[in-house]
Amino acid sequence: MLVTSGSLICSATVRKKLPFDPRTAVAPITQLTTLSYVLMVNPALPVKSVKELIAYAKAKPNALHFGSSGVGGIGHLAGELFAANAGVRMVHVPYKGGGPALLDMISGQIQLGFTATISGMPHVRAGRLRGLAVTSPARSKAFPDTPTLAEAGLPGFELVNWYGMFAPAKAPPAVVAALNREIVTILRSPDVQAMFDKDGADATGSASPAAFRKVFEAEVAKWEGYVKLPGFAEALK
Repeated sequence: MLVTSGSLICSATVRKKLPFDPRTAVAPITQLTTLSYVLMVNPALPVKSVKELIAYAKAKPNALHFGSSGVGGIGHLAGELFAANAGVRMVHVPYKGGGPALLDMISGQIQLGFTATISGMPHVRAGRLRGLAVTSPARSKAFPDTPTLAEAGLPGFELVNWYGMFAPAKAPPAVVAALNREIVTILRSPDVQAMFDKDGADATGSASPAAFRKVFEAEVAKWEGYVKLPGFAEALK
């Protein structure tokens, strides 16, 4: 079995020269969890809200640098989606992993970025970074005082990552269905739910393998649209 994140879809749509097609090489079993990203800025940046950040970026085109774990990843996409929705221009700085990007944001080498809540919020709580908003459609249970981007001034903005479990494409449907039932039962345990809530993630679980496949295919369609975003598309060439 394979447990992976939405990066599987990223690979299918962004990196065209894979030796396999992730959309057909695996059989979806169940979604495991969804997690939000948080828009964070270095505290030295004189903004304390999304609206202030947008106003600052509009006044100083290309003065702001946002970091990500690399070209074509979700942090990169989040920055380009933000820029497109807000009508601003920023410079993307790709790193070899999320850790170096986070460290440079803390040190002030770059001004902002989008990081998974589980890795970013400890730095917000410690005062090393300022969290402005989360990318999910609803506020995080772990960080209820942080607004969503939609609430903060960008209506309709939504971007979440997820983890799911997959079997080989030729796995017997009965086996896939049985795995779905057992795993979803575990995910619905109060202890498991509480563990995910603590880290700002949601234990989801799909009603059936077919239900997860629909989610998977819908995500592929979204990414096929994302790769056409001007800033994102240019970086992928």
